[in-house]
Amino acid sequence: MEYTMTNNKTWMAAIYLTIAAPIVAASNNTALSRDHFYFTAAGVGALMSSDTMTQQHVALPEGTFVPDINKLNLDYGTGGIQAGVGYQYPVNEAWGVQSAVQYLYLAPRNKQVSPLFNTTAFQSAFLTNVGVQTVTINAGLTRHLIDRLSVYADAGLGVAILSAYSELATDSSVLAVVESQTNIPNQFTWQAGGGIKCKVSPDWGVDFGVHYAQFGNLNHGSFAESPSLPGGDYFKSNNLSAVLFSFGVRYSMPA
Repeated sequence: MEYTMTNNKTWMAAIYLTIAAPIVAASNNTALSRDHFYFTAAGVGALMSSDTMTQQHVALPEGTFVPDINKLNLDYGTGGIQAGVGYQYPVNEAWGVQSAVQYLYLAPRNKQVSPLFNTTAFQSAFLTNVGVQTVTINAGLTRHLIDRLSVYADAGLGVAILSAYSELATDSSVLAVVESQTNIPNQFTWQAGGGIKCKVSPDWGVDFGVHYAQFGNLNHGSFAESPSLPGGDYFKSNNLSAVLFSFGVRYSMPA
């Protein structure tokens, strides 16, 4: 009987050391238990939006009139990647502050607005392919909830590089496809939002965030004159913005 009880205690101790001890250690080592540097990497889904102002300088035959300015909504979805490095400092066991430098890349995606104009004498379709890159400095608060779970809210400022490859296809007396490519660096950008962090080990965790970002204005290009565009066209997106959904990993450097 003594041997059996001793043997059972040995097995129970082995089970605890194998399974329970790491769980307890990870739970006690919360995201706010120490100050540390951290690295993040995530996939991003973006719901893009803007107001596209189309400035027309077109002289159409037979006295057909096209309004000087037409306002179009340019909404579409795209994806990208996000990476950053930051520092977190615990104020107490529940609250902490964090700051980070973050890079965001959103892949270009074709968006067609057709027909842009559709009259008896003139038809036009606009196709644009917009790309976004940003570097921001973010700061915010983090709040430990239970065990490995924390929430955070942050905001940031930075610069954006916007690019656009656009095509304007027209069909008047002559069919024409006019192309334009534009790159606009050093646009002011800002973002704000929050998310949830969950630790899966003392150093590794997963991160889900939702942010709103404003990227500035984008000139899609000035289209030169052609037989069907005797005056040329100009396209500009005002208030290019996005709602960003990110999911990725977070690595906290050991103290």
